[in-house]
Amino acid sequence: MRNFLGGLVGSILAMTLAYIIIGNQSIVYPENVQMIEFLLTGSLILSDSLESIFSLNFMGKLLLIWGVVGAIIAPFAVSEWNIFRTTFWLGGIIATFALSSTLLVNPDFWFQNDRNLLLAFLYAKTIMASLISVPFSLLAFKAKKRWLRKKPEPIPERIETVCECGAVYKSNPLVCVECGRQLRDIVDEPQ
Repeated sequence: MRNFLGGLVGSILAMTLAYIIIGNQSIVYPENVQMIEFLLTGSLILSDSLESIFSLNFMGKLLLIWGVVGAIIAPFAVSEWNIFRTTFWLGGIIATFALSSTLLVNPDFWFQNDRNLLLAFLYAKTIMASLISVPFSLLAFKAKKRWLRKKPEPIPERIETVCECGAVYKSNPLVCVECGRQLRDIVDEPQ
């Protein structure tokens, strides 16, 4: 659930940023979906990231978008592998919006003979494009992990154990020599 939520938040942010930064595609959508036009157009831009990233006009813009999205999805991850799961959700959600955009503009797409191949290609290239955000996510995750890391407890100035019988030890013994009481639990220490 955490990965899906990260993918959803990241995909909405990515599609919005793509529409704001690159949004030069003039696609006419039906009247009833004008409110989410920025998501639909942004999804088409991001689904073509692999083809566009080597263009000098788009390289910096796409790296900026994927970098920001990578930094945003990093807090949703518990480990490095969670970043990959979140990224797969990110790509899948963006591909679903791109498919919706394609169907709204060209409803006959669904009845084409090579539809399944085109769908597989759309999802594969969008998920691969979303992997561009992984290095940025890993950097943000490492920074978050370092920032949240607890500092080690300071070394005590002196070790002193006092038994109920009054015996005082300058160490941390298991058993009191005077009365035989157990002073601490036996813990298997790693070797």
